[in-house]
Amino acid sequence: MSNVADNLLASMKRYVTKFIEDHSVDFPNLQYFNFEAAGDNPDLPAPDLMGIAAYSIAAAEQMLGVELVLAVSTNVDTDLIRLTQITHRIFEDFIPGSSIPVLDAATGEELGFLIATDGTRLMASGNVKANSPRPIRMVTINLLTDQQVTQ
Repeated sequence: MSNVADNLLASMKRYVTKFIEDHSVDFPNLQYFNFEAAGDNPDLPAPDLMGIAAYSIAAAEQMLGVELVLAVSTNVDTDLIRLTQITHRIFEDFIPGSSIPVLDAATGEELGFLIATDGTRLMASGNVKANSPRPIRMVTINLLTDQQVTQ
């Protein structure tokens, strides 16, 4: 069995890859990208991208708190139509009370749930880097584990 932090990260990554799979008809060029590993000045590949920009985990008695920042960047997106549609769908996935499964990072076994709490935020769009026309928008999500995950 993997450790709790590995399980939470694998579960957040799985949300992103499943979102991409589930929306492949509407967004056929959307691909997973590790924004966290790209640093401050990424040279991004051409497709539309979605991935984890940052996350933190905080211990609180029997539950864990997770703050997740997902990033979406689109390319050649007149009026930011795709950027808006994708980030609005992510926002809707994390209204308070909604959940995603926590999976064992090694086995894929479902261990419990991450439950969205108050504070999901759809941030203003910006540019990936100065003098770049490529937009990026973040969605910040607050989650709590259920008790099963920490036992």
